[in-house]
Amino acid sequence: MLNKTGQSKTLKITAIAFVGLVVIFLLIFYKQQMLTEIKDEHSPVFSNSEPYAETVELDYNWELFYSAIENGEKTYQEKDKKVYGGIIPHHDLVSDYIAEFFSRLKETENPKTIIILGPNHIGQGVDDVISGRVDWRTPFGVVENNYTIIDELVASGLVSYDNENFIPEHSIKNTVAFVSYYFPKADIVPLVILSNKEISDMEKLADRLAEYSGNDEVLVIGSFDFSHYLTPDESVDMDKITWDAIENRAYSQILMFDNTYIDAPAALIVLLKTMDMLGASDLNIIRHSNSGKYLQQNIKNSTSYFTAYFTQGD
Repeated sequence: MLNKTGQSKTLKITAIAFVGLVVIFLLIFYKQQMLTEIKDEHSPVFSNSEPYAETVELDYNWELFYSAIENGEKTYQEKDKKVYGGIIPHHDLVSDYIAEFFSRLKETENPKTIIILGPNHIGQGVDDVISGRVDWRTPFGVVENNYTIIDELVASGLVSYDNENFIPEHSIKNTVAFVSYYFPKADIVPLVILSNKEISDMEKLADRLAEYSGNDEVLVIGSFDFSHYLTPDESVDMDKITWDAIENRAYSQILMFDNTYIDAPAALIVLLKTMDMLGASDLNIIRHSNSGKYLQQNIKNSTSYFTAYFTQGD
């Protein structure tokens, strides 16, 4: 048996060990709390516990892409003309036209954010204008969304997040491929727009986009293909009607256009109104063609394309 001195010594050792364990536990708990606070400070929190964004591998015909980069010609542009926006195709057949637009753009502009307006080809979504909590992984790095702008648009009720219907939209994906190569440090605001919006709703969205775009750091690009399902000659005639409506800002007429004119009438109206609000109404055509002429074939169902950029008048 232990004497009183031994018992006292044992109790002291036990007490010290207990206190030590409590201290260690408190230190671990405190460290965990600090790490949690740091994580919470830098990570947005959603009530549904979803991650802020999923990273998706960008699927593109990269062999065609690299060929386009090599073959896309640079066109002359006056160096003193700031570009506020542009129109490009999203049909990967004419990837060299898209490369040409971006290679020319890079000579004069260095945007931090590129707003991309595209049609909703599948005609589905939780709202008339959708975006996604999606970042795109490409061979040149990850292209991230500008969530500051998109979250503000969502909070205002002008845009809704809808990953399921957003991710398949090729008008966005085919543009992101070139953004990632020519402007690897830029982020994007991708907006997919259904064509059943009221013109007044388009004006509200254009007004907000103009607020973001009135500086040297933001560009707005419309990713549109024009006439569909026509012969090359019919396509030329239809494109004349469409371009006249664009130049005359015949919005009611444009809104009634179907795919035989353009696949994105509502997105086109948003782009035109945004540019007009910025005073950048001069639309300069770089290229105009169609798949029949491009392939040098008299095909029955051609698709037509414009590449163009917006500047302010003299």
